[in-house]
Amino acid sequence: MAANSAEQPRRRGPGRPFVKGRSGNPGGRPKEIGHVRELARQHTEEAIATLVAIMRDEGAPPRARSAAAETLLNRGSGSPTQHVEMDVRGQPLLPYTDEELLQRLQAHVDERRDRAKRRTLMAIRQASSQGLPASLPAAAMEPR
Repeated sequence: MAANSAEQPRRRGPGRPFVKGRSGNPGGRPKEIGHVRELARQHTEEAIATLVAIMRDEGAPPRARSAAAETLLNRGSGSPTQHVEMDVRGQPLLPYTDEELLQRLQAHVDERRDRAKRRTLMAIRQASSQGLPASLPAAAMEPR
């Protein structure tokens, strides 16, 4: 059993399907796609003629006629631009000045550094209380 488990790579759990720093698709897109694309291009005129026939067929369902017309328009002119409306009700999009943002960022960085230092000091003190050697010099144990 142990020999078998050593041969197989360890499976990663959900949320981490790939090894960090490695592509999930190292070979890239398969080359067959170019062949399929070429086949599709050979039928472009026929496909457009079919769409035109569906669009003009008064016996076809209205939804099919509309979809055919929309597809033709998108092919010829590109998809329409999508407009987005925003109402900020007089508020600036970013409520802080550059100086305020820098101050907030510096406060955040300082707080994170202090938290990391406190954790390190606690780990060193705990190790030394258990008789284990401290891994940092004594100067690092002194609070600033």
